Amino acid sequence: MAKLEVVGKINNTKSKMYNPSYVTWSEDEIKELQENYSYHSEHKKEAENKFHRKWSVIRAKALKSGFSTLRENKKWSEEHLKELKEKYFYYVEHKKEAETIFQRNWSAISVNASTLGITSRKINKRCSRFLGEHISERVLSYVFRDVERMPHNNKGYDFICNKGYKVEVKSSCLHRNMYSFKLNQNKIADYFLLIGFDNREDLNPQHIWLIKGNLVDEIKTLSITNSEPCLLQMYEYELTDKLKETIECCNELKNNF
Repeated sequence: MAKLEVVGKINNTKSKMYNPSYVTWSEDEIKELQENYSYHSEHKKEAENKFHRKWSVIRAKALKSGFSTLRENKKWSEEHLKELKEKYFYYVEHKKEAETIFQRNWSAISVNASTLGITSRKINKRCSRFLGEHISERVLSYVFRDVERMPHNNKGYDFICNKGYKVEVKSSCLHRNMYSFKLNQNKIADYFLLIGFDNREDLNPQHIWLIKGNLVDEIKTLSITNSEPCLLQMYEYELTDKLKETIECCNELKNNF
């Protein structure tokens, strides 16, 4: 008798687990499916538990409702292809953001990148945003504790420090004996963190400066000549105590390329 009761409980649990395909979807379920289809397509078992339906039924509902924009045959726009080529290294570490922007799951994005001959190491050192969006921002979060990182493309600043100041990160490689930082007359940032590297291939930090925003908010491009007189003028802004940690951070990142 006890055995039959256990079997009955198992059968009842299973019947509640999966609703028949004709059971009406609630408004909340439809909204959840619409907003998070990308996530559910990557976590099918979790989706089945949430919706009490088999994945084939969930996917069919998404396709019928037009929610599924993650189909493999969806053509890539020229704009998205350009975005992928320029920022692939960034998206490798921000996969959910990539899925939202490209409206595809990460596996489809990485497959297309591979088809285009894009690899994280190959593209990012050539990418104009490589230093700013990866190396420099990682350096800031590594060297300065308790910072809040802003979303990608946040206007005016990249971080908020633990004192509430807005910090914009800029980087430059030495070119013709000069570091050039594009500040674009930014009046939003409270401070600019400027990191000067020797060259794009080696990425060895040479200088790290922290300048108050109101001192340079009228400047489009700040150029610092790599000469003793100019560097002496910049000495009061240089974070000499942070340079060693910055070098260690960059070495750690380079080892992971």
